[in-house]
Amino acid sequence: MPNHRTRGVESAADRPEVAPRAGAFRTVALVMVMLEALALVAVAGRWLVEVVAAGSRNLAVGLFVAAFCLGVAAMLVVAARAVLRGRRGGRSPLVAWQLLQGATSVAVLQAAQGPVAAVAWVALGVATAALVALLTMMATGSEPASAAPLVR
Repeated sequence: MPNHRTRGVESAADRPEVAPRAGAFRTVALVMVMLEALALVAVAGRWLVEVVAAGSRNLAVGLFVAAFCLGVAAMLVVAARAVLRGRRGGRSPLVAWQLLQGATSVAVLQAAQGPVAAVAWVALGVATAALVALLTMMATGSEPASAAPLVR
């Protein structure tokens, strides 16, 4: 029985072992998710620069979009850390985000041309790669032992 001083502290023996195949899918998924998080931070930065350059003309919209992008980026990072640690709780937000990202990209591709369409294709590719990696990781059952529900 662990004492109160070690509660919540993981040792090297507590860390899950990951099969090489699962590790590859996890790595692909997490790299794609981190790329999305970085892109969201870049979009937030662009909106903040526009707010500063345009003055108060688009202040509320710019601040909202920047805060929203930073919030979603933070959620992606937290969910990716959970998946990295073998916790199932991080998978659902990541899968939901990939589906939303893919649907948004398809909608943009129906109306956009030029550079906007190129960005939508990239976003669709990243979302598809991350979704396939996440679903394959889940379907193969090749998750670390700590991802199994604790029954004592």
